[in-house]
Order: sequence, then C-alpha cells, then structure tokens
Amino acid sequence: MSQPAADRNLLFGILALQMDFITRDALIHAMHAWVLDKAKPLGQILQEQGALEPDSHQLLEALVQKHLLLHGNNAEKSLAAVSSVGSVRRDLEQIADGDGPGLAGTPWSLLRPYR
Repeated sequence: MSQPAADRNLLFGILALQMDFITRDALIHAMHAWVLDKAKPLGQILQEQGALEPDSHQLLEALVQKHLLLHGNNAEKSLAAVSSVGSVRRDLEQIADGDGPGLAGTPWSLLRPYR
C-alpha cells in the first residue's frame, strides 16, 4: 500500500479516536490487523472487529475527506494538524510491519500538533 493510503488510514483512525467513535485499544488492535492486510481500509477492519458502527464509519469517511480537502488533499499535512496523535504515537510505533518499517517508519515529526 502506498504511503498516502497508509497516512489516510492513520488519519481515519486518529480522527475516530479523537471523536470518541473508537477506543484507544480498538485503534491499536485494528492497526495490528491492518499491517497484516493492507488491502483493507482501516475503517472496514474496525467495522469487522465490531469497534465501529456503519453510520459512524460513514461520518468518519466524510470527515476524513473534508479534512484532507482542507489540507490540499495531503494526508501528511492533515496528520500534522491532528492534535491527538502524540497520545497514541508510542503505541502505534510498536506495531511491526512484515514488509517494511511499518508504522515505526512513519515521519512522526510531521504529526506534531501545531502550537
């Protein structure tokens, strides 16, 4: 999966957590599943795991699309604008990826919230 798609999945997960649509544990669990099957979007995984309702998934998809639009359709810029990334950063960095650096290779400096 391309880095923009990976960044979009991370944005989806962070917004879901920030909006209290999912728990921190649900995000970590879904990200573990996602690194094993990157063809599936994170939202689909969260639904399949019972962590996200279909109507919440639809709302989040719209929020992600709008957030990306506000940031020039650049997922890295969108992630940089999301303030809750720091709270789950260490947990997400621990997720290993069999075909590369996985989430540990994410440019976390881009994810720092604006001050």
